[in-house]
Amino acid sequence: YKPLKINLGKANGTYFLAMVGIGLDAFVVKAMEEKIRCSRKRIYNNFLKYANYIINIVKLTKDYEFHELFMESLRPSDGGGGGFEIAGRYCAKEIIVSNIRHYGGPFKVFPNNSPLNDKFDIRVIRNVATRSEVVLSIIKSLAFYEKYSKNPDFYIKGDRLKISSSIPSLDKNIFYQCDGEFMGTLPVEIEKVSGAITMLVNPSLFPAQTVGV
Repeated sequence: YKPLKINLGKANGTYFLAMVGIGLDAFVVKAMEEKIRCSRKRIYNNFLKYANYIINIVKLTKDYEFHELFMESLRPSDGGGGGFEIAGRYCAKEIIVSNIRHYGGPFKVFPNNSPLNDKFDIRVIRNVATRSEVVLSIIKSLAFYEKYSKNPDFYIKGDRLKISSSIPSLDKNIFYQCDGEFMGTLPVEIEKVSGAITMLVNPSLFPAQTVGV
């Protein structure tokens, strides 16, 4: 193994390695955290964990009210001075901001992503309001990621983001999570932090970056 500087993300000041989920994803995380705290039963088998997670998504959807999310992608302003300007605006029902390839373990939802990339891969889910639409969206993300990975209607890239409700008064009702841990409510500002941490990695996974290290 050799040392390599890895990029992290930061959401409202909290660092994360894998991803941030906004909307239903975070609602499920919060509900499952509360369920685990109230239960003495623990699941150690990974397959059962993933199956339990998907089942809970389907179950909890009936209790979840989908709100319109509003995301701004920012870039350094042309005038310099350390300021930023809006590069793009997006509306969605669910947003996943990822720093790595996988989501929740074995699911390679972001096949072209890497913690060495300068930008996040962002999955935007736009038109869901019912349980069947949520299930279909999950299937598309998990089973057909290669087909949709280059589709700008599903995936975009960015390194500095602001996400809130399209109705500011509803921010307090919409959750976000980092790396599977419930963090709080909107708004959330997310940025890519280059070379934030040094990790020991297998050189075969990042051959170009570890040569001569």
